[in-house]
Order: sequence, then structure tokens, then C-alpha cells
Amino acid sequence: MIIGMIFALCAALGFAGSAVFAKMGMSRISPPFATAVLIIPAALVTLSLAFIFHWSIISGLSGGIFLWFLLIGFINYPGGRLMNNISINSIGPSKSAIIVSTSPIFAAIFAVAFAGESLNIYIVLGTLGIILGVILVVTDR
Repeated sequence: MIIGMIFALCAALGFAGSAVFAKMGMSRISPPFATAVLIIPAALVTLSLAFIFHWSIISGLSGGIFLWFLLIGFINYPGGRLMNNISINSIGPSKSAIIVSTSPIFAAIFAVAFAGESLNIYIVLGTLGIILGVILVVTDR
């Protein structure tokens, strides 16, 4: 369990650093070009590693499931990263990161609506805390 927390913290540090560095880099290039520079090398590395280490799993996927993963990949990475970069460029990395961190709210809604999960008091309180935090940030004068 501790190793999972350490990896999560490292991921958080990486995401925070990438937002700041993206803002610095976008002082000279547009968000769409920055997005291409970010996702093309990442996609090549990720696809290579996936095919090298998990070919047996990938080759066993049905066509429908493979298409769902492709759709998710196109929506999440290019679309989400582009919108995130535009947001970072427009409102700055700190405000953008806080608003992007509302994703657990949407994950909870989608999990209940589509995956049959149920809400509990902790999810509701956490969701309300996220909403309150976002309200505090976006109404900052």
C-alpha cells in the first residue's frame, strides 16, 4: 500500500511540474503545437512498451474492446491534453490544476451511472469538498 502512495505522490509531482513547464513553453508556441510535442513522443514510447511487454493481451482483445480503448485514447490524451494546455495558457497552471482536479466528481457520476457503483458518505463529502475548493479558487479576486 505504501508503494502505491509513493507512486501516486510522484505522479502528482510530475503532473504539477509538467503544468508549470508547459506554461513556460507555451510562451513561445501555441497550445495545439505544445500538445503535439507532448503526446507524440509519449504515445510512441507507451505503444512500444505495451506491444513489447503485453502483446499476448493486446492480440487477444476483441475488435470491439480494442476500438473502445482507441476511442478512449483519442478522447483522453489529445483532447484532454489540448484542453488542459489551453487552460494552462489562459488561466495559469495553479488554477487550471485545481479545476482539472475535479475529475473525481465526474468519475463518481460516471461510475454510478454506467458502472453500477453506489455512493457512500465519504464520496459525497469528498465531492462536496472538491466543489467548495474550486468555488474558492475561481472566485478569487
